[in-house]
Amino acid sequence: MPCRNPAQGLTCCFTLELFRASGDRARELGYRRGEANALDSLGEAYLRLGRTADAVSCFQESLSVLCELGDQYSQAEILTHLAAARQVEGDTPAARVCLQHALAILTELRHHDAAQVRAKLRDLDAGPAVEQPA
Repeated sequence: MPCRNPAQGLTCCFTLELFRASGDRARELGYRRGEANALDSLGEAYLRLGRTADAVSCFQESLSVLCELGDQYSQAEILTHLAAARQVEGDTPAARVCLQHALAILTELRHHDAAQVRAKLRDLDAGPAVEQPA
């Protein structure tokens, strides 16, 4: 949900700068995991602000770093964040692909989070709730 309160806007602006600076510093230090975490947090902040394209970009960058690191669990986590952003954009097919990829990773890892991703896929496949006439 985007920040609508002007006071929240200032807080969100500060948060964006903090995450950007954190990511930049982590990159300078060669701390790739920190960079990926900062990009994920920045993506989440952008998503809350309704800046979906920026969120998608951050999630994709974070995913790229995590692929380089070989961190499969974190890749699955970011894929679920990317799926949420794609769904907000109205790109349900892209959201589904992200969730399917996350599910494949979690299933391979035999991680209990696979059940949550499976449920998100079911909800996505069910589509929006349609009100039945009374």
